[in-house]
Amino acid sequence: MNKLQKILGEYLTIRRSLGFELRDAEALLRKFIAYLKKKKCHHIKNELTMAFVTKNPKAAPSWQAHNLRTIRLFALYLQVFDKKTEIPPKELLPFSYHRRPPFIFEDDDIIHLLKAFQGEGTFEMETYFVLFGLIAVTGMRTSEAYLLKNSSIDLRQGIINIHESKNHKSRKIPIRPSVVKVLKRYTKLKNHHLHCITSDYFFVQSNGSKLNLGRTRRAFKRACTLAEIGKGAMFCPRITDLRHYFAVKTMVNCHKEGVNPETIIPVLSMYLGHENPKHTYWYLTATEELMTLIEKRTEKIGGNL
Repeated sequence: MNKLQKILGEYLTIRRSLGFELRDAEALLRKFIAYLKKKKCHHIKNELTMAFVTKNPKAAPSWQAHNLRTIRLFALYLQVFDKKTEIPPKELLPFSYHRRPPFIFEDDDIIHLLKAFQGEGTFEMETYFVLFGLIAVTGMRTSEAYLLKNSSIDLRQGIINIHESKNHKSRKIPIRPSVVKVLKRYTKLKNHHLHCITSDYFFVQSNGSKLNLGRTRRAFKRACTLAEIGKGAMFCPRITDLRHYFAVKTMVNCHKEGVNPETIIPVLSMYLGHENPKHTYWYLTATEELMTLIEKRTEKIGGNL
């Protein structure tokens, strides 16, 4: 197994040099090698590969197919050094990925969501109040927000600097004075709460460590339940759906103010951190309000022709 671990290390180094992060892939492949060791197998075999990726019957087919693809890529590399390596065929777990439809928050939903955190009056709840509010008004990715560093936020200039996020892209996000005011208040509260504890992270837990993503997601889900947000909906709200809210809200305001939406898309793409504006259109779910405004704008343009 030491040989497999060594080759895996080389494989990860090579792919990371090409720009891939592979944090989840590394964890999966190390678990897979440990699984092979437990089975006293020194080579990748299709039978064991399938048993490994399907051992959790509750795992989604898309997740099983993703894990199989991750192992397959490593197996292709490993076969150069170990001819006994078996390459799992792509057809073993065929799956076409379909994005889950987003839950689109209404303005009242956002208000009720944030009030659910404000009511408890603890530092932890205040942290979530500011965190989720910031995502809703900037369209930041969940990981970008909860991993923000103090050095990334310029409250004097009203700028949030996102360093090497998805696809290693960096960007600057301007924020409104009202948002700056909330962030300043949170900073003051955090400094008072932590006393002598220092942290590089802007959002922290009560002990000063960075936020735990699993705990953050559970807090979000609990708040949605308490506020009865998404009750009866086909899909439960997720933190990432706040990005959809931001995108749709931006376009609604654009149409209300009579601004040409085509001029806003590149700016919206910048806020969302998209390399290509075509990815931004996925976030523009056709809500009733947005479609009504588009229809009115179309009628107005048609009447002026």
